[in-house]
Amino acid sequence: MSGSMSGERKRSDAAWPKQPRLSSTLPKVPQAGVADSATTTSAKDQRARLVHEPRSLRASLRRFDVTILKHEKMQQRIDPTARIAPTAVICGNVSVGPNTSIGFGAVIVAESGRIEIGANCVIMDTAVLRGIKNAPLLLGDNVLVGPRAHLTGCTIEDDVFLATGATIFNGAHIGRRSEVRINGIVHIRTRLPAGSTVPLNWIAVGDPANILPQKITKRFGPSRGL
Repeated sequence: MSGSMSGERKRSDAAWPKQPRLSSTLPKVPQAGVADSATTTSAKDQRARLVHEPRSLRASLRRFDVTILKHEKMQQRIDPTARIAPTAVICGNVSVGPNTSIGFGAVIVAESGRIEIGANCVIMDTAVLRGIKNAPLLLGDNVLVGPRAHLTGCTIEDDVFLATGATIFNGAHIGRRSEVRINGIVHIRTRLPAGSTVPLNWIAVGDPANILPQKITKRFGPSRGL
């Protein structure tokens, strides 16, 4: 009887496919998503393996597939508490402060001028930030940059709200607690004092700033040099 039972058990075990043994070694953790041509394991394979790995390891890879590019000898300085979405691109001399969030499709490029992003900032999806020569891009703390906003070589102080489609040009300076609302524009070397508001579709020009509807600047701009 025992022999027949053991034979049945062997046949039963053979009917089931053998399960792959999990590796006792942890997968190699890439350095904050830095592109490495020597890495042969795909992002999909790495994420599949994380199902069987400790939660702490999954947390360490939260920026696994962010595109972080080196430019010349420039290094990024990204606080460990920052949250950076997949498909975001960070290139060049960029620093990101604690608890800052960078959304999907955001592009942050500091090839010719540095970019400094403070603490508790939100850079929303598809925003573009560029540092340029002789005009670094500096963001203070608690700054919100909306989707499709475009900032180049400007200074943004603390607690500023830049809405969807806002455009801030080279050398512009925006004071604390200011707002640039949807599709608002702050022109080259314009200075907005603290607490200013650029209304929807309006433009700020000059130092000190004149805040005007865009239809007025289109009509009179060339004659006034705006």
